[in-house]
Amino acid sequence: MCTAITLQSMQRENFFGRTMDFSHPIEPGVFVIPKNYEWYSLISMKKYTNRYSFISIGQEADGMLGFFDGVNEQGFAAAVLYFAGYAYYDLPIKDREPIASLDFLHYLLGRCASIDDLKALVEHIRIVGIPDPVTRTAAPLHWIATDRSGKCVVIEQTKAGLKIIDNPIGVMANSPDFHWHMTNLRNYMDVSITQPEEVHWGNVLLTPFGQAAGTMQLPGGYSSYLLLVT
Repeated sequence: MCTAITLQSMQRENFFGRTMDFSHPIEPGVFVIPKNYEWYSLISMKKYTNRYSFISIGQEADGMLGFFDGVNEQGFAAAVLYFAGYAYYDLPIKDREPIASLDFLHYLLGRCASIDDLKALVEHIRIVGIPDPVTRTAAPLHWIATDRSGKCVVIEQTKAGLKIIDNPIGVMANSPDFHWHMTNLRNYMDVSITQPEEVHWGNVLLTPFGQAAGTMQLPGGYSSYLLLVT
């Protein structure tokens, strides 16, 4: 499973990273895209000119260039992750600019300096799925973005429409949708970095299995009990 995460230091420096786990073979490369770079939409062949330079990890195949993640000169960063079973792509809609799913990350990195820019931009577009040269399908995707201030959002286009969701925890994974993941956090409310204390249930004394027992609910927690049973 892919996971993207942002965090901010005490000096208010914003960090962004992601894992890349994929069942299809890929050959990624590093791309440095200059300011004022011109490129053409994979749907309409409309020409775009980037406002900002950016650096990105991506792949070019069969004449199509797609990016996986990147950061631009304004400190705006974004990544695309798999969203199987939930992504729903529109057909081109009148009065909305069609952006190919494979182009969307390029579109954001070249035009957005902040999350506010992204929110204004997305009001006027719809994402249209097109087959890519890796999966040979219109791969189901969703996106995470953050800016220099530390603001973070998730962009998901489902049957409910195109939504930008404020992301207060700064983390995004694959399916299900972001609202499900936020609800699922409630299952881990008892996770703690501190050691649980002994408790009495009636006359019965219950003690923790060992050190780091507060992490038992987490996959790969630090308790020796987890190491034995997983």
